[in-house]
Amino acid sequence: MLKHNKTTVSFIIVTVLVGITATWFTWDYIKNKLFAEALEDARIIARSIDVTEIQKLTATPADLNKPEYISIHQKLQFIREGHSTCRFLYLMGQKSDGSIFFFLDSQPEESKDAIFPGLIYEEASDEYKEALATGREQTVGPITDRWGHLISSLIPIYDKNNVMVATLGMDITVDDWNSRILSNILLPIVLMVSIVGLSIFLFLMNAGRIKLVSMHREKEESLKKLEKALADVKQLQGILPICSNCKQIRDGDGYWSQVESYIREHSEADFTHSICPDCVEKLYPGMCQTKKNSETPT
Repeated sequence: MLKHNKTTVSFIIVTVLVGITATWFTWDYIKNKLFAEALEDARIIARSIDVTEIQKLTATPADLNKPEYISIHQKLQFIREGHSTCRFLYLMGQKSDGSIFFFLDSQPEESKDAIFPGLIYEEASDEYKEALATGREQTVGPITDRWGHLISSLIPIYDKNNVMVATLGMDITVDDWNSRILSNILLPIVLMVSIVGLSIFLFLMNAGRIKLVSMHREKEESLKKLEKALADVKQLQGILPICSNCKQIRDGDGYWSQVESYIREHSEADFTHSICPDCVEKLYPGMCQTKKNSETPT
């Protein structure tokens, strides 16, 4: 039983560890998949922007009245409103001193989150600075700044001479990001937990069945031993037909046997032969008289 319990506990532990490991790998796979999808969405948006319009921006308040600024701003606002999980869309640049600034964003000008041309992004992380400095596409975060807790996809935009003129940023809130991961991973997790739970249930059911079978066998063996013991006891009970002269006993089949033979056959008893004093006196009278004379005192 102890060995069986150890096996059960070991099985459950291994099953749980496998489940946790598989869940972690699934989570990591979905996370990387969503990183790639967010980057592709940002890449498509960046391709929709006219590079020549960006080149006419100066990242100063003077841009607010330029048709190029208005055109890009309206396009980004339209795209953001049609993208359910997109929180912010914006264009950034980097100065020679490494500081990052905004050309514009997708928020309405009356919004409290609106970004005006030339605003320095003081909370820019090293990942942001590296992405703009190297011109490499990447999804970074989570990053916490004045606009919230965000995941950002950064796509550099180049002119026809392969010179980077700006970087497009697309932000998704961490809550929305985690919701997307959970919505993608929930079904695999539920299936995995169900499989693990079912495996444990079946294992325990089988263990219980084995235990019941073992208990049933032990019970049967005990009953057989008890029946045998009762049979041995009952074999010599009841009225036995015995000859009044030779003392032979008649069995159930009508055969006559000596007392010794009958008892040996129907019990675990055995015999050793001797002669009682009465038989000695009857069978050997001279020996008995000699013995009495030798015991008489003179």
